[in-house]
Amino acid sequence: MDSDIMILRSMRPLVSHILGNCSSFWAVEDLPAFPGSFNAGLMALRPSAQEYSRLLDLLHNESLPFAEEWAEQGFLNSVYENSWGKLPLTMALSLSFWWSDMDAWNSLSRDAHAIHFNMIKPWNWWCPWTTYSPLCFLFWNKQHLQFHAVIASATQ
Repeated sequence: MDSDIMILRSMRPLVSHILGNCSSFWAVEDLPAFPGSFNAGLMALRPSAQEYSRLLDLLHNESLPFAEEWAEQGFLNSVYENSWGKLPLTMALSLSFWWSDMDAWNSLSRDAHAIHFNMIKPWNWWCPWTTYSPLCFLFWNKQHLQFHAVIASATQ
């Protein structure tokens, strides 16, 4: 889990989802920006010494091309390109939805377990108090506010 994820409610469904499926790698799809890929901000990898060795070999031998500008996310998307399990989008709702599809955000946010601040970091004081102000406000006041009240007021 990246440090720019804010937990809103129990992550227990994450464990339940993983235990109930046979894949060894799970992540949240990186929609809508990069369909077919995943965001490594929240991911789960079944522990395995064999898989760990395989990943190290791929990385050290440079035998797998990947988008280096995406760091570990680029590498992991190349490794697990066709063999990853999809976690529900609500496990770590990405800011890219807020930015690109407010209808999707409004629908998904009701069940969100976490928000992934993958586009803008609200702990930076330069957080623009325009488009993202409700989310920045939520971050700074999370102990005093109800998540849905902030979202509802932002979309009215």
